[in-house]
Amino acid sequence: MIDLEDTTFGFIGSIYYKSYIFDKSRPVVLTFNGLGNTPNSKNARKGISPWGFEYIKKRKYNVISFTNVSEHFCYYRDDTFLSKLEEFGEALKIFPERIGYGQSMGGYAASAFSGPLNIDRLLLLSPISTREEKLAFWDKEAKRGLFSFKYDWSGLYSDGAETKARGAIIYDPLYRLDKLHADRYTTLEKLPLPGVGHLVSENMLRMGILDWAVTSFLEGGIDKEKFLQKSRKRRELRQYYQWLVSEENIHATEKRNKIIEKFFKAKFGNRILDFGDIWISEHENNSDTTVITFECAGEKLSSSCLETKTLLEKGYNNLHVSFNTKYLESNNLSIKDFKRSIDSKIKNRKAICFGTHFGGYLALYFGGIINAKVISITPLLPNSLYSKNDQALIYNPLKKVRKPKTPPTVILDPYDGNSLKTLNDYIFPLYANLESIGASFYGNNILEDLRVSKKYRDKLYYLMEEQFSRVFSDVESKKKETEILNSLANCNGNSISGSWAVGQLY
Repeated sequence: MIDLEDTTFGFIGSIYYKSYIFDKSRPVVLTFNGLGNTPNSKNARKGISPWGFEYIKKRKYNVISFTNVSEHFCYYRDDTFLSKLEEFGEALKIFPERIGYGQSMGGYAASAFSGPLNIDRLLLLSPISTREEKLAFWDKEAKRGLFSFKYDWSGLYSDGAETKARGAIIYDPLYRLDKLHADRYTTLEKLPLPGVGHLVSENMLRMGILDWAVTSFLEGGIDKEKFLQKSRKRRELRQYYQWLVSEENIHATEKRNKIIEKFFKAKFGNRILDFGDIWISEHENNSDTTVITFECAGEKLSSSCLETKTLLEKGYNNLHVSFNTKYLESNNLSIKDFKRSIDSKIKNRKAICFGTHFGGYLALYFGGIINAKVISITPLLPNSLYSKNDQALIYNPLKKVRKPKTPPTVILDPYDGNSLKTLNDYIFPLYANLESIGASFYGNNILEDLRVSKKYRDKLYYLMEEQFSRVFSDVESKKKETEILNSLANCNGNSISGSWAVGQLY
């Protein structure tokens, strides 16, 4: 059982906890992590702080934080953990007040366990009340979180809506799935935040009102009128407008979407996503083909790339994804945010994902998610994939994401060692029908060299139209001839695996 004397951490069954007890005359806050930020067992054994722990601790409250761990994920339905709740709840009676705080799946846990833990007040952010099919059938119908239905929901504490605690729920009433959950809670005050979807806490953080709301609740309660007034700040968020035109908003109509998109463009210009370290900018050309370009990484963000002007001249639309080097160390663009930003922009259109270096990796990663044609030039994966340092890994390995129906095209130098390692170890094994084009002796600067070559505008068009032989066979120069000879002299004998159509640029 948890030691209520000091800072401790450990496991109850498979559920990890961390506690900070400094003054038993003060309330204790029990936080429950959602699905995101789930630690692995290795980090848990080192005493990592779960969601909410450090935040509550800094505000001078006693805090006990709970979370699943990735290797033994169970939606808090661990038998040992459930069997200890009443005993633990008795011990918590030494505190003058017990406050529960959770988001999404953590909202289920905070409310479902509020009885045995003797929780007095609850603050829930977009809570999932239960995964019992008969009670929350809409989630299964919508195929949301299908994995969670496999756990045993027939036993104790399976329905958060049975809570007797008082408090508040912050949720999006326009998001049908979350509204149906919120409606099941009868003892909690409803605080609506329309137009943000399930990501309530993330968007409140972007609006700058999350700290105010949580602090207000801890100190006694959230003033509803002030909340509604402060919630208007959502109108300054790009994500707000993007969600309103997304498929999750069942109230959206074609007419409404056109009005929202017109207002969005007038307010934000051509930037359809801005997460600080990453932008997605739109260049509309009324074409039936949209090329999504991924920057290879740089210090400065930009709304276009060197290819944008040419793509527009050649009759394509362009969505440009730009990020600075900080982006390589943070996960600022989720699959959901990416799709939400561009789905309406590529609807009923052909999509092509195009990039070089790290941008080439992102083209492969996101191209499968939106089922686009992928043209990836010398893709380089994050260094963490080579070093096996999972703490620095930005995205899941390519094997864990959806593959496009159309086999991707990878263009690289078959004599370049780094390119070979990327291709052989991480790409070829995942794409059975991969089309690979060899640009011999160019190292990893293929696109850079193409940009300064003659007729690059035409070559870029041929790349988009997959006429690769017209790109890699029509240039000659004495300087390049010398480079090839030097490359041959230094060739280390590496060979390529898989099926190759090797064309030399010169």
